[in-house]
Amino acid sequence: NNLMLEMTRKYCILVKNHSLRNYSPIIRECINYINLNLSSQLSLQVLANALSINASYLSSMFKKEMGITMTEFINSQRINLAIQLLNSSSLSIQSIAWHVGLNDVNYFSRIFKRIVGLTPSDYRNSLRK
Repeated sequence: NNLMLEMTRKYCILVKNHSLRNYSPIIRECINYINLNLSSQLSLQVLANALSINASYLSSMFKKEMGITMTEFINSQRINLAIQLLNSSSLSIQSIAWHVGLNDVNYFSRIFKRIVGLTPSDYRNSLRK
């Protein structure tokens, strides 16, 4: 079972790497790290340490290649995961916020509304209609 999970995880990384081939190796590694650790504390310094690179260099490189800040990217990835969880589970909004690495449910709701245009509760209610 663990072997199957590990194989699936590595396959997904390969697919993502292929789809990210237009980015530099550092940015690909950064994106993969973010996507594999969405439920963890993610900051510029955490990512820079994980990649053994200078934080300001990573920040400017990320903005240059991605066209958005790292924080914007992390938040959009977290909200995409939250949308998947809202669509496919009956987890509470608070649990979903925790799963996507945003432990403050009010902050989670504000980010969700800014990106999606609806609060998480309103989004879930729209699914039921």
